[in-house]
Amino acid sequence: MTDEPADSAGAAAARRRCGVAAHCGTQRKETTHMNKTTLGLALAALGLGLAVPVEADEGKLQLEARAYKDSQGNRLPYRLLIPADFDPDLKYPLVVFLHGEGERGSDNSRHLAHGVADLACGPLSEKYPCFLVAPQCPAGQHWADAPADRGRDLLRLVALLVRDVEEQFPLIDRKRIYVTGVAMGATGTYELVRRFPELFAAAVPVGGGGDEAAAARLTRVPIWVVHGAKDKAVPVSRARQMVKALQKAGGHPKYTEYADAGHDAWDRASKNPHLYAWLFAQKSK
Repeated sequence: MTDEPADSAGAAAARRRCGVAAHCGTQRKETTHMNKTTLGLALAALGLGLAVPVEADEGKLQLEARAYKDSQGNRLPYRLLIPADFDPDLKYPLVVFLHGEGERGSDNSRHLAHGVADLACGPLSEKYPCFLVAPQCPAGQHWADAPADRGRDLLRLVALLVRDVEEQFPLIDRKRIYVTGVAMGATGTYELVRRFPELFAAAVPVGGGGDEAAAARLTRVPIWVVHGAKDKAVPVSRARQMVKALQKAGGHPKYTEYADAGHDAWDRASKNPHLYAWLFAQKSK
């Protein structure tokens, strides 16, 4: 399929910030848990058996629109970023980004409005080149509200997607897979780490709450919690209580609270060089 829905204003703004071409990602790909796709012709030339072309556009990022399908036919749209000017002799981290409630849908576009641009372009991407996977939650659902015994389990799909992308791209460092999320995506970040701790080397939930009763199951993964003191959508008490619960369970979470920030704490977090230096230094044991 080559049709691409019109960008939302937020997604278009994110692309402008990155200098991403308007056509970026218009080539859709359907992937399944069995597929082997590519880094493009460059890696194919290295004999890695990867042979799907990637659009060549000098100076432009490629946030490719894709969709993952599991063996039961459940579909999850996502965007994929491949590091610019990658070195085939190196391994690169993978960042999983979970968006907030306002970016739900099926256009595979509007969820680029917050957070993705900060990781995908500019100083951060130059200093910390990485693969980036950004799935989109369907309208009317939440990352963490589907019980594991139901057919439509979004976080199970996200975990399967991570494994699928790992298999597709040999340059991904399996010991440096990170998850971050904003608002609803922060809640999803906590839950994803609780259920699949073996997948992640570190987590950064921003502006969202977690299940304090599950704190003991989160201590295996380093976590940096970020919140705005003036957040009216998710009270800062949720973050403070979660940090205390993690500490009580034996964890050592890092915590940053911005006194003058509201629910947009991710804007401040994206400008914190210490946070990203910490994140990209984490490795799974």
